[in-house]
Amino acid sequence: SSADVIKMAMISLSKDLQPLKARMVLQVHDEIVVDTPPDELERVRGMMQRSMESAIHLSIPLVTHLSCGSNLRDLQ
Repeated sequence: SSADVIKMAMISLSKDLQPLKARMVLQVHDEIVVDTPPDELERVRGMMQRSMESAIHLSIPLVTHLSCGSNLRDLQ
């Protein structure tokens, strides 16, 4: 299910984020919100995309969309 996919992505991302200052702060439905210092942004974007798109192997690709903003309101 989609819940299983997001949980697997969160486990992978959590491991990737350990050496960084960035931290997962929220997960809602199929979204993961990460608080990231500006100097880690591009690295974390890559980690997030990889962890979400490779969380489970399907016959069709999982495509992700990432948004960045200085606060949650700017992500809308």
